[in-house]
Amino acid sequence: WLKYVMLAFLTFVCALTNAVLSFNAILVMALPVAVSTRYYSKRLTASMAALTVVVFFLATVWNVRHYGSVSMDFNYYPRPPAGTVITFTDALDFKDNILVGGVDAGRWMYNSLVLGYIPRVLVYLICAIVCVCVASEGSRLVYEQAFVSKASASARKELDLATEIQEGMLPGIFPPYPDRREFDIYATMHPAREVGGDFYDFFLIDDDHLGLVIADVSGKGIPAALFMMASKILISNYASLGDGSPARVLEQVNHQICLNNPAEMFVTVWLGILDIETGNMIAANAGHEYPAIRRSGGQFELLKDKHGFVIGGMEGVKYRELQPQGLSL
Repeated sequence: WLKYVMLAFLTFVCALTNAVLSFNAILVMALPVAVSTRYYSKRLTASMAALTVVVFFLATVWNVRHYGSVSMDFNYYPRPPAGTVITFTDALDFKDNILVGGVDAGRWMYNSLVLGYIPRVLVYLICAIVCVCVASEGSRLVYEQAFVSKASASARKELDLATEIQEGMLPGIFPPYPDRREFDIYATMHPAREVGGDFYDFFLIDDDHLGLVIADVSGKGIPAALFMMASKILISNYASLGDGSPARVLEQVNHQICLNNPAEMFVTVWLGILDIETGNMIAANAGHEYPAIRRSGGQFELLKDKHGFVIGGMEGVKYRELQPQGLSL
């Protein structure tokens, strides 16, 4: 209700101001209409345009009745004295040149309409139409913004859920094997977006062998996350069912992904299988970055193994394994 009170007060003040001015300021009439566009309501703006005309007319009539006309005639045409009444018949009688108060009534009416009233009405209509269009467009933009905000909130919620699902797919409980004293593992991942294609994995193939995976799917976002989940499951499954050869595991995973990869995505993988009893590891690399290894003396160095082709890039790729003595821990 406050906006209606404000607009009504503004209309009254502008009408009263315009009525007592020595000239007719048409833009003052358009001010309340322009302010009403702030509320992005086409109906409200159109109503203000109609209301303003009525209020300004009544204010002008009241001013003329009490204080006499103070509005300047166009072309400085002589106007009747204050309080002079020109009848409609006198105003339309151009032929007899009827004088009222020493002024040609017909010519005075013509000047008032053609040079005064009609141009003002046209200017005011243009202003009102512009204001109505602005209010209508503003309303459309507000509704679109509300729709976009709602869709954005929904997408944000879905991304948060996808992040939780992806994090749940990765090992996150440490130490993961508290009853095994031969080794210790810790891993973490920080995706560039809410979800992504980077992932790690580790799993016991049997009591004596531990599988280690570091991988990165092409692309970002939800498509990469979906491809990551499929790749992770395939690698762990083939490694658990295989013969302990990381090269053979990568070949099987590559074959399976190439069978159905319409998006033509790929994943780089470093896969190592650790013999827990001997401390030796066999590794194979499908286009991934070099891993870093920490020696017993505390020094770190890049393990520059032979890169193979990425998983999902081409059918029938063969992978090589790094010799066991190169990874004695």
